[in-house]
Amino acid sequence: MNVLEIQDLYFSYNRENVLSQINLSVEYGDYAGIIGSNGAGKSTLLKLILGVLKPSSGTIRLFGKDGCDPRDFRKIGYIPQNSAAFFGGFPATVEEVVKANLYSQLGFLRLPAKKHKVLVQQALETVGMQDCAKRRIGELSGGQQQRIMLARVLVAQPQILLLDEPVTGIDAQAAKSLYALLEQLNAEQGITILMVTHDVERAFRSAKHILHLNSSGVLEEDHDI
Repeated sequence: MNVLEIQDLYFSYNRENVLSQINLSVEYGDYAGIIGSNGAGKSTLLKLILGVLKPSSGTIRLFGKDGCDPRDFRKIGYIPQNSAAFFGGFPATVEEVVKANLYSQLGFLRLPAKKHKVLVQQALETVGMQDCAKRRIGELSGGQQQRIMLARVLVAQPQILLLDEPVTGIDAQAAKSLYALLEQLNAEQGITILMVTHDVERAFRSAKHILHLNSSGVLEEDHDI
């Protein structure tokens, strides 16, 4: 069963063609990587899936529905490029940052119940950052902040993760650790992952299949994995 289906998608910006004839199917529990040169439209494709941009033509079905239904936002975990940079000098604590993604679930007074506190603790434990719960997010390294971003989306218990260059701006060891964590989430929790990355070597190691977005904006499956 597919969580995401894209058929004959085209997207143009200022009359310039960016994406052409995109066809993509992602099954529940899949881990797909999208590679391609800078400017090929990889990030644009994620924004189209999220409904931030509208296709010029073609269809996108997410969770069996046309387009991205606002009621399904909680099922999607999105980590944009350079997301950790957002936290520079941010005064909130780690647990406050993670808890903020439960805002829509907290009710009229926005006060967290015990179950919400448990979800925050579980999310931090999943990414190995439970000991940093009371620390200021701005005090952490780039790799640690990226793990907190992951915890922030995991706390809402998404069914699919959309990741845009998740290791940008962090060192090699932190990147290796983050990729290992993503593999674990996919294998053990069955979370579907669609990841845009420039790290071709690591993508081939981690993802179950690879799609290449070429310079003409056409998505092709790489069968060499």
